[in-house]
Amino acid sequence: MPGETIFALILLVGILALLYINARTWQHRAPPTPTPDEPFTSEAERPKRRTLPPAKPIATIEIEYADAQGEVTERRISIIQIDAEVDEEGNFYPESMRAYCHMRRANRTFMVGRIERLYPAGENTPIRRRAEIHAWFARLCSQVAEAEISQA
Repeated sequence: MPGETIFALILLVGILALLYINARTWQHRAPPTPTPDEPFTSEAERPKRRTLPPAKPIATIEIEYADAQGEVTERRISIIQIDAEVDEEGNFYPESMRAYCHMRRANRTFMVGRIERLYPAGENTPIRRRAEIHAWFARLCSQVAEAEISQA
C-alpha cells in the first residue's frame, strides 16, 4: 500500500511538471496565423484596414445627421447603396443607405429617417422636411433603377 501511494505521488509530480513546462513554452510561441475560414481571436491579430471611397458613388451630398444618441453632425457622404422597400406600383420607400463618410473616412450606414437636413450637390437651399428628404431619396432610387435597366 505505501508503495502504491509513493508511485501515485511521483506520477502526479511528473504530470504537473510536464504541464508547467508546456505552459511556459506556450507563452513564448507566436500565435498561429488564422486561415480565411478561421475568425480572429483578438483585435491585435486583425490586419489593419483602410476604407477607400467608392470608385463611382451614386451621389455625393452633405447632410446634418442625428446619431442614435441624438447628437447632430454635419457630414459629406458619397452614397454607395440605398436600401428601400418597393410597393406594387414601383414606388420607393428608402430606409437606410450605405455611404462613404468623408469626415470619418470610412463606410457607414445612415438611416434616412435621422437626416435632419439634406444639401444636394449643386443646390444652395437645404431640404429640411422629412417628407421632402424621403421624396429626394425615392427619386434617386428611381434614377438608379432606370439606369440599371437601360444598361441591361
